[in-house]
Amino acid sequence: MAKQRPDEERKLYVSLNDDELRLKGDKLSVRVKRLEDIDRRKKAFASAIKVEQEAASEDATQLAEEIEHRREIRPVTCRWERGTEHWVCHRVDTGEVVDTAPITMADRQEELRLS
Repeated sequence: MAKQRPDEERKLYVSLNDDELRLKGDKLSVRVKRLEDIDRRKKAFASAIKVEQEAASEDATQLAEEIEHRREIRPVTCRWERGTEHWVCHRVDTGEVVDTAPITMADRQEELRLS
């Protein structure tokens, strides 16, 4: 007697009946709805993460500029002093002039009232 090969299972196409088609359609509907929900959440997450990414990028740019120029913006006490024709604003820490302004008629009137 000739040797026989054992039976085996293979994945092959099989026609679906109406009930099986209906069940597959229901599953597909659920999967499509799930995919749409995932896509909606993905877009919301991408939008939220974009804001966070932009903030981090701005911080990194600011830090890079401060390192490159070896300076940063800080509050510094300044004092206005009256000159002969202008008000002069000096940094208290370095004495550097940071602003000037003309002496107005109102400034001169105030001086006359105080005298």
